[in-house]
Parts: sequence; C-alpha cells; structure tokens
Amino acid sequence: MSKWARLTTVPQLKENGCYVWRIKTHAYHPDYEDMLTDEEVQRAQRYHHVIDRKRFVLGTVLTRVILAKELNITPRDIPIIRTCPTCGKPHGQPRLPAESIYWSVSHSGEEVVVAFSRSLRVGVDIEKIQTDIEDLLVSTILTHEEQEHFYRAADKTDVFYTYWTRKEAVLKALGTGFSQSPKSIRFTLAGNRINWSMNESKEDLRKVTGQVSDIPVGAHYKAALALLSGVKQDIYLLDATYLSQITAVKRH
Repeated sequence: MSKWARLTTVPQLKENGCYVWRIKTHAYHPDYEDMLTDEEVQRAQRYHHVIDRKRFVLGTVLTRVILAKELNITPRDIPIIRTCPTCGKPHGQPRLPAESIYWSVSHSGEEVVVAFSRSLRVGVDIEKIQTDIEDLLVSTILTHEEQEHFYRAADKTDVFYTYWTRKEAVLKALGTGFSQSPKSIRFTLAGNRINWSMNESKEDLRKVTGQVSDIPVGAHYKAALALLSGVKQDIYLLDATYLSQITAVKRH
C-alpha cells in the first residue's frame, strides 16, 4: 500500500475491500457543481475562501461519481442524507437511506480524499503539516503516554500528526467526530503494528475494535484510515485525477 493507481474508470466495490480515492484542488472545474444538489451548491457558496469551496465541491463530486457507479444512477440523483441525529442540522455523517455503503471525506491544503467500504464503517483523515504545534493542542489530543512519546521524539511534528490523523479517522468512523474526546482513543507502540483501544466509560465503546492504517500522501501531509470491526480489509489507493466521469465535464 504505497502507490496510488491512476484509473480512468470506477471499479465496483468489493465486500472485503476499502477504496481510498485522492484528488487535488487543481483538478477543480466550476461545471462540477452541476453534479451537486441545490442544497450542496448553496453550501458551497457559503464558503468564504475559494480553496474551501473547491475542496467541498471535489469531495462531494467524487463521492457522487463513485456511488453513481455502484448504484447505477446519475451522480446528482444519489440520495445522500446528512442530517445530524442529535440536532437535526445537515452536518451529520453522510449516509444513504437504504444501501449499506459507508464512506468518509477529508480534505486539507490541496488534498481531498474519500474512502469507501461496502461492509465496514470507515473514517479517513488527512492533515497538512504545520510545524508550530501548540502545547494546548498536544494536551487536548494526546493521552499522557502519547504525550511522553511526543516530547521525547526527535521528530515531534511527525509523531503529533500521526496520532492526530489516526484518532480523527477513528472518531469519524464512529460518527462522533470531535464531539468525543480524542483522548478517549489510546494508541500504543508496537513496532510496525498499529495497536489501539478505546479508553471510554461506555461499555459498548470500550469493545470497539478495528483496523487503523497510515496512508502515504507525501512529505507535507499525514493521513490515516480506520475501519471498525469485521475482518481485515484490502486497501486500494486510487488517484481520481483522470476519471472519465470527472474529466468529461471539462470537455463540454
């Protein structure tokens, strides 16, 4: 799992596979918004910064293109639900009303990634690396043991972002995001293995297990993937830059 395959068509999702798609913001085209619903277009227009709008549009379009292939309907007609189960506002974990397809979107800097699984809850996170890490952020994200690892590490930036992306990937797979403390997830050092557990008062969360993997995204970014429970999945890294369903928009 080190190279991103450049594909021109979208493969079917396998039950035992997790598909991580990647696209950069320079691939954005204004006509991509034709694939979005009116609500999504309005949401895109509310972004004050152009880069934020591009990332949102690309993440949404890529999601719709992959799901359209899987469900055999047009991208704009995919019935994506984003209603938060707690407050009812449209910022909840995206899902379909009936199909058991799970996906997660993340973007930072010029990178957009979307991960899909046919059988397991999935979370993906990517972060552009910043060198000025505040102590308050370290104490908010890392457990006591993880902080000890951070402060004695030669490359503190790498250690911090490795923990951060792994934790956020798990929280996104759980569907809680940062409404749940990142410190409720504990990672332990074990050579090349990524061992983790839930340090949580709720019995059902303490029993959560799954597969956490670091995703290679270049020197200036860190990324991680989490798949909850179930059998180990094969992970496919796919570059969406040359997808015919996306590039065709630019030719019209």
